[in-house]
Amino acid sequence: MESFSQNNGVTNGFIRQRRNLIVISLCLLVYDSFGLDLEKVNIFGNELNVQNHDLLPTALWIIYAYFFIRYYQYFNDLYDRGIITKYRIQVNKLLINWAYAKGKKDYIIENNINDTSKYKFGVPESHFSEIETWKITIEGKASAIISTKINNGLATNNDLITFRHVANWAVIIRFKIQSIFHVCFRTHLVSEYYLPFIIAITPLIWRLYKSFWLTSA
Repeated sequence: MESFSQNNGVTNGFIRQRRNLIVISLCLLVYDSFGLDLEKVNIFGNELNVQNHDLLPTALWIIYAYFFIRYYQYFNDLYDRGIITKYRIQVNKLLINWAYAKGKKDYIIENNINDTSKYKFGVPESHFSEIETWKITIEGKASAIISTKINNGLATNNDLITFRHVANWAVIIRFKIQSIFHVCFRTHLVSEYYLPFIIAITPLIWRLYKSFWLTSA
């Protein structure tokens, strides 16, 4: 119970610090890029005049640095961000589907099947029998239900597909790349955990660009 409470507290803190980092990063970027000049600050309905404008950018950068550090700390405190897990699940799924598709193709060729619409292929039971760095062997089996018309009725016959295929380095690399794209663009994980870092470095990039490139130009 205590561990769950701690994890829940870390998650809530992470969400809070992520929001703070994104807000201060965008505020700093807008302030620095548009050259805004703040004249008044409204605090609880009370308007305060800003006299020393030169200290405002420094204060914003200090707040930015604080929220960046806090977000990074909570980011590292998270027990499981799920990105690696999602990636591995997708790679395994692609490998199994690839081996199963080759198994069905071999079954169709071996049995001289011309009309595949009569066949209903079941979900495969598969496993990785051999795993090397750039070579993975997938074995499995699946049902093949054959439907044939008899008079006015329909008869079915069960058959079994067995397959054993080896994925070489080219296949593995292709599926690894596809899985990276899957995790990045079809799940919320990368945008939830890593996009705030990208947003946070934009004020730094703009500041460097403004200080060195525009000045030298």
